[in-house]
Amino acid sequence: MKKILYINYGITKSCGVYDLGLRHYNAIGQSKKYEIVYAEVNTIEHYFNLCEQEQPDGIIFNYLQGLSHWVDHRIHQYKCPKYCVPHDMRANDIDSVFRRDDLFNYYIILDCNSKENDKVFKTDRPLKKFNHVNIYRNDIPKIGSFGFALTHKNFDLIVREVNRTFDEAEINIHMPHAHFDFENQTNEVISRCKKEITKEKIKLNISTDFLSEDEVIEKLHFNDINCLFYDAPRDLGISSSLDFLVSAQKPILITKSPMFRSYSDE
Repeated sequence: MKKILYINYGITKSCGVYDLGLRHYNAIGQSKKYEIVYAEVNTIEHYFNLCEQEQPDGIIFNYLQGLSHWVDHRIHQYKCPKYCVPHDMRANDIDSVFRRDDLFNYYIILDCNSKENDKVFKTDRPLKKFNHVNIYRNDIPKIGSFGFALTHKNFDLIVREVNRTFDEAEINIHMPHAHFDFENQTNEVISRCKKEITKEKIKLNISTDFLSEDEVIEKLHFNDINCLFYDAPRDLGISSSLDFLVSAQKPILITKSPMFRSYSDE
């Protein structure tokens, strides 16, 4: 059985890049065709030590250039195929960039609607199976959302629409503090959300603690509907938040954002 080393970015768990890498590994880690070894690596020295220790037949990098500064052509001092799971990827990158790139041998795109070529292969999103499905409906409408606080995600517009549509409702937004929240966007977004409420019986609950994947999915599952109102430029990558909403198995309302292209046409 061939051995594959899966390398995740590992500075913090409160990061979408890290989270997607871990979820991807969890989805493929029980393969019966390959032995897949997981590691969180932040230095080239750690990488070489792992290669010497594990002697992998192939290496998968969960990779975003701005976070994985140590990943450069030195990785090829250990001889085996190198696979990249890229982030913030535009659709036209597949032909305009990936064919010319010599840092990685192959690319794994976590988007079943992606293009492919001789270097690029597509696969489904890594979804967590959720077994605790309930069939009851809340007495008061509960509308939810989830994601790190970035202004293009328009959490305040969700609050505005609920406030406009209902006289009584509960809005539950799980907005964990991101490790890279250098501009304190979380507090800014929370403030915007609160300003959108004008009715006494519209209740806003915003949680910011970091939860496990199962905990997030369960929190979303107890809403009647979950929403994402992104308004993002076309050069951003695919949203991971939508994966959690799909796993929660409740109705979903989304905008026509290119960040949701893995589930719907742009």
